[in-house]
Amino acid sequence: MSTTIETLDDIRLSTSLIEQPELLDFEQLQQHHYDIIAAEYEAHYSDPASTEYRRRFIYDPMFAGINLSGIRVLDAMCGSG
Repeated sequence: MSTTIETLDDIRLSTSLIEQPELLDFEQLQQHHYDIIAAEYEAHYSDPASTEYRRRFIYDPMFAGINLSGIRVLDAMCGSG
């Protein structure tokens, strides 16, 4: 039997049914830390200074000499979310 995933709600439902492993102590601490700072992180992630910093010191050097015109790029697990 095959299941077709058609909507974002289907994806959420299918991933919610996957058994998640128990977090280790240090993982719980890290999760707690990011839960606390999430709103502040989100507020500053896209501000002009942060955006310019990433462009100048990360993106420009990382992609220098690489032509991405017309290329499909997956931007996964990036940003604030």
